[in-house]
Amino acid sequence: MSEVITCIFCTKESEATDEHVIPEFAGGSLIIRDVCKACNSRMGSDFEGPISKSIIFRLPRYVYGIQGKSSSPIHPFPNMGAAEDGSKIKMDSEFRPYMVTKIEERRLEAGGIDVRLKVDDSDAEKIPEIIESRIRRTAKREWPHLTSGEVDGLVRDAINSLPKKYEVQTAQPTIGYHESVDLNHIVLLMMKIAYEIAFHHNGVGILSDASSIQLRDAVNKRDAKAKVHGALFPQPDPFSFVTGAESRHCVVLCGNVCYLRIFNISAIIQVSEACSEFSLSEDEWVIYWFDFMDQQWDKENFLSYMCRDVIV
Repeated sequence: MSEVITCIFCTKESEATDEHVIPEFAGGSLIIRDVCKACNSRMGSDFEGPISKSIIFRLPRYVYGIQGKSSSPIHPFPNMGAAEDGSKIKMDSEFRPYMVTKIEERRLEAGGIDVRLKVDDSDAEKIPEIIESRIRRTAKREWPHLTSGEVDGLVRDAINSLPKKYEVQTAQPTIGYHESVDLNHIVLLMMKIAYEIAFHHNGVGILSDASSIQLRDAVNKRDAKAKVHGALFPQPDPFSFVTGAESRHCVVLCGNVCYLRIFNISAIIQVSEACSEFSLSEDEWVIYWFDFMDQQWDKENFLSYMCRDVIV
């Protein structure tokens, strides 16, 4: 039987879904089940998805091997340029440039096939495999009247006609890279995390707090410029002294604000009214740690952390 919840974003009753407070693409492991499928999906498509593809998240994901929903981390520099003949240049897993295979084929009136191929030197041993795959794919799409035996013959003739030595050319491609990041997406992501952490820590009561309502409305309306008190990359950073393992994100709930540091992106956001019951006294301040390598999360009292850090 489906679990029915009141969504903390749209406030409607709906079926529960798993919502990662820190997104999966950043190695988050804390899950709440208080967000409906519609809100979860919209946040993913509107700002979480786009920001996950930006260099500020692709690069640390690749360095730390964070897969997220993918089977492997996304390469941070997928397309780097082109050779003089238009061949695309990409980066391999060791950040070395290589030329993407370029292949053309056409049927000859005599019944054979003419194949023209350009490959990177590192793929030279794969040429027979590349040719066979391309011919079979093209035959299925453009020559459906050929029998399997005739297609086998085309493959065999093409591979048998390969030269013993290949012509080698040295390319000097122009390598360039351009990246743009929508800061509005980062702001919305930080607002969403702060709102969900405050809810997770304080419970459903905080949803009626005026500042919490303002924060929720900003996320729902995708209004990164809403009058929510806070700052992205605050200067000076009030919690720059809070350090942990390199593989951990840090979130601090202190007073009526939430401080976040996801990789090296920091923000501070008001999550409740100053004098409300949800404004934490100094002895109630808490640090949430999110280890994106071990997929674990933990929390500790802020004063306990400070004492331990001093003693150590």
